[in-house]
Amino acid sequence: MLYNKEELSDYPSLELLENQVAYSLACDILSLQGNSIVKDQRVDIYVTLTKNFDIPFVDKLVSDARVIAIKDNKGYDIDHPKSTGIPYIIILALNDNSIEYLAKAEKVGSIKLIASSNSYSDLEASLNENSMLLTYLN
Repeated sequence: MLYNKEELSDYPSLELLENQVAYSLACDILSLQGNSIVKDQRVDIYVTLTKNFDIPFVDKLVSDARVIAIKDNKGYDIDHPKSTGIPYIIILALNDNSIEYLAKAEKVGSIKLIASSNSYSDLEASLNENSMLLTYLN
């Protein structure tokens, strides 16, 4: 029997390009900008660090990360008929060189996904090598 790939539990991994990994983040309607961030859209990942700073330090860590899935708390895609319709996790396709920094940023700061009209460049999920965040997250 053939299945639609979106019905497979591991289908997000089928959406990855070479040297990419699937990275999941907790999300809600607010973090998805009122559900305006959707599957196949690209987002920029901003990190805010507050510890050891007089004012919060904010910078872009990754540009053009592709959204490969948004799931509810039962694991259904948000647009699946059995879904609650409430986003719970977002799965992003990221280059593996940014995972270490993003995982550290999750532990010590906060992460915000920003949809941008500039987020459709030729490079996908590129680490911002010029970000001062890299210094603090090393």
